[in-house]
Amino acid sequence: MLNTLIQQFRTAIINDYQSLEKGDSEAGNRYAKEVIRLHHDILKFGEEGKSALISLVDDENVFIRAKAAFYSLPYVPEKAEKLLKPNFKRTRICRIYLKASCR
Repeated sequence: MLNTLIQQFRTAIINDYQSLEKGDSEAGNRYAKEVIRLHHDILKFGEEGKSALISLVDDENVFIRAKAAFYSLPYVPEKAEKLLKPNFKRTRICRIYLKASCR
């Protein structure tokens, strides 16, 4: 069950960013809500869920790493901040996300 949620979380993150890149804010908002819901569902698995979430900070996809780092800030702040601050200024979407996540 947790593996399925993690895969759905990854897919929703990718869909969210693709929607933003296309300028489709309606779809982006829908996927963003799905990411939030899935995050809450993942955390219901306790430490196992947190560990699965933190593991995504090392994902090969830059957007998944960014979102996972944001959601991992309360659990591994040093690792998440290290990833968020210097590495996510490469694309317009990442800059927008970084600005919003560091408020």
